[in-house]
Amino acid sequence: MTNNKHTELMESISSIYNLSKGSKMRKDLFNEIEKELSVVAEYLETGNQAAFLFSNIVSLYFMGREVEFTDICRHFDAVPFDVLPHMKHADELITRGILTRKNGRRRINEPTINKTYYVAYELCEAILKGQVCPPLKKEYKDSLLDVLESLNDIINQCIDEELNSYELEEELDGIIKANNQFKFIKKMKGLNLPNLDRAVFLFVSWGIISGCRSVDIERLLRSAVRRNAERVKYMQEIYNGQNRLINEGFLEIKEARFLNDVEFSITDKTKLILEEDGIVMAMKNSRRDDLIFPKDIGTKAMFYNASEAAQIDKLKPMLEEAKYQELVSRLKSKNLPVGLNVLLFGAPGTGKTETALQLAKSSGRQIIKIDISKTKSMWFGESEKIVKKIFSDYKEFAASQELAPILLFNEADAILSSRGNIGSSNTRQTENAIQNILLEELENFKGIFIATTNLVKNLDPAFDRRFLFKVEFSKPGFEQRGLIWQSKLDFIDSKDAAALAASYELSGGQIDNVARKCEINFVLNGNVPDLNELMDYCTEESAISKGNKKAIGFQSSST
Repeated sequence: MTNNKHTELMESISSIYNLSKGSKMRKDLFNEIEKELSVVAEYLETGNQAAFLFSNIVSLYFMGREVEFTDICRHFDAVPFDVLPHMKHADELITRGILTRKNGRRRINEPTINKTYYVAYELCEAILKGQVCPPLKKEYKDSLLDVLESLNDIINQCIDEELNSYELEEELDGIIKANNQFKFIKKMKGLNLPNLDRAVFLFVSWGIISGCRSVDIERLLRSAVRRNAERVKYMQEIYNGQNRLINEGFLEIKEARFLNDVEFSITDKTKLILEEDGIVMAMKNSRRDDLIFPKDIGTKAMFYNASEAAQIDKLKPMLEEAKYQELVSRLKSKNLPVGLNVLLFGAPGTGKTETALQLAKSSGRQIIKIDISKTKSMWFGESEKIVKKIFSDYKEFAASQELAPILLFNEADAILSSRGNIGSSNTRQTENAIQNILLEELENFKGIFIATTNLVKNLDPAFDRRFLFKVEFSKPGFEQRGLIWQSKLDFIDSKDAAALAASYELSGGQIDNVARKCEINFVLNGNVPDLNELMDYCTEESAISKGNKKAIGFQSSST
């Protein structure tokens, strides 16, 4: 753009703004500024009416950085009904990307009045620097991923209440019409879905592509559908089989107890359509952060008391595939719950978690290990959703595996303890809600579930009948302690092992700690401890478990 052209453009915008100010939108105004409007319209490649609106908005924008509809009315000194006919030209500017429009602060649902207008940053820079009008909105996308991400961004603007349902439809239409080359887009257009169904389909699809296992649409519904009755009606239609996305097999409902916490996922049918456009969904055996493979579990000798060994010997064959399938089939034929639910409970450090790991390794099963502390979300009500999602995710993952994996709730004290009174704290009420969900999930569980807990006396009675096997772990007896000592420390003989076993009633976990201190001692001092030093370590470990305030640490090597 030449200097003369730049000067002419700036002067034209200024004249349009100044002559419009306080004009009350008089009829002869456009005749007075016709020449200036032509200059702006030529620059923007728009009509004169759009150029008129732009010149006034951009001038106000440079002064205040944002422009509300009321600011425009005030500028013209005109009532809204005189200004509204001209606002339709804002749509042309928005479609071109010259303006963006977001919901304003006022509680007015009318799509024009409650709006704030912003001018594209690139255009502002071009005008100030005397550059030609830049291309501002590229609807055409090079890949379906780009298309779906753009569509999802628009849906999120609706969720954030920056767009209303009318504008949502308009924005989605623009991108969809420009990207009909993709099979997924063609298929969706061919369905002729209502705007809400289309938004839900796109929102869920992008969520799954982005890595979610299921998608909650509650926030979308609250933003796109203002009336509670309409939202409930929409969800009722889904459950009553009146929604095409569900009926025709594009979306599926994940398990939920109530309408307000239902989640959705895409079906294999939708995944195949996406794959035709080059979007490959998660692989069947993709690595999960909470997944432990049998090959990654080290073989470890376990030393049980007689009662523990007898129960483990009964449980172990049940995890072998042939016996497991026979058990499931038999329980099903008797109309009994088919879940193999196992509770390992008792004193800390007695081998409960390690037993679960060794059972998985010997049976060749993967473990989905859940950190219970992460389910106790700081947001009230979220913890219950997390627990339900754990079970729905397990069901989905198990369906893709040859052997049913083990769902391990490790150190599940908080959700297995006796339920509190209804009038107790919010934390207790949340824990009660989690327990109720867990009880319901275990009642209908199909798979292998193992929970470990240190609770002995405070176990909620309601969990009793949910567990097919209940194994109580006690601290090892004298004989078992001696065997554990010898398995951990290869430099002591049976006599020293017996002496340590007789002197200290330590658990397997505590003996593990002593063995680790021995290894650290070797690294620091270059030798192995003698029996006296071992006994010092045992004394320290005993003091820690009893809560005694005694100085502890590594002794220097004796000379």
